[in-house]
Amino acid sequence: MRTTLIDNHMSSLVIKRIIISIICLFLLSSCSTRLTYNFLDWWLAWTINDYIDLNHQQSTVIKQHINHFHRWHRRHELPRYVNFLTKAQHRLNQGPIDATELSQLSDEAVNLLQASINQLVIPAKELLTTLTPDQTTSLFENLKEKNQEFKVKYADLSTKESKRRRVKRMRQFLKPWVGRLNKQQHSFIEQWAERFLPSWQLILQERHLWQTQLAYTLTLPHDTKEFHEETTQLLIYPEDRWSSDYRQCLAYNQQLTMELFAAINNSLTKKQIKRRNRHFQDYIQDLTHLSDKTKEASD
Repeated sequence: MRTTLIDNHMSSLVIKRIIISIICLFLLSSCSTRLTYNFLDWWLAWTINDYIDLNHQQSTVIKQHINHFHRWHRRHELPRYVNFLTKAQHRLNQGPIDATELSQLSDEAVNLLQASINQLVIPAKELLTTLTPDQTTSLFENLKEKNQEFKVKYADLSTKESKRRRVKRMRQFLKPWVGRLNKQQHSFIEQWAERFLPSWQLILQERHLWQTQLAYTLTLPHDTKEFHEETTQLLIYPEDRWSSDYRQCLAYNQQLTMELFAAINNSLTKKQIKRRNRHFQDYIQDLTHLSDKTKEASD
């Protein structure tokens, strides 16, 4: 995806994890989608508190924002997700697809995601203005700890181990959608992993730069134009400050991945296509059900 997933009521990684949690709802087995989505309020609150110990007043305000976001998301965004999934399924069933068309579908998904990010930016700014010195210190200590965990888990891996894990993650991602992969499809993944440019060090570098800018922004008077411009930049348009090396690496890897998905899709057997369509329909039905329940509650 072309945008990073930024943060909500506190720091970059918070909104990032919040939005990722929303996306992950649709990567879970569909039988649990309804149950998981109904715990979204709890998940958002837990995610925030994983970075900052909020005081009573902050917690109260955050819960209000989260409840509002959840209601808005169910009513306005879930129907859009259903429309997108229906459209994507229809296109995939029409026949062979290329990387360009898949990139266009990916862009549509990013735009859907951006709506949720935009909805969370105002409360994010509000919370940033209420952080105490101790909370700010704690926030950056936690971010530093997360960076170290990221470094050990990803950036410090050997090229061989990084490739092995990349192949494993891709197989795990595809399995719920298409089931057992055949020899040709395994070969596609191996070739993709071999050509994929290592980016963990660049990602870690961008995280450090983002957090450095956030630290500076939090020293600004909160009622100034500069503070609001900087927080908007950090929360909504972080990619504007990415390095050229990271942009080029990201663009290359995205294109490579779209080519892989196109090759996999165009090689599916009838049995795999049937499984893929069943998976689509499970999600569509669950999201439609969740959206309809919201409408019933408001009637």
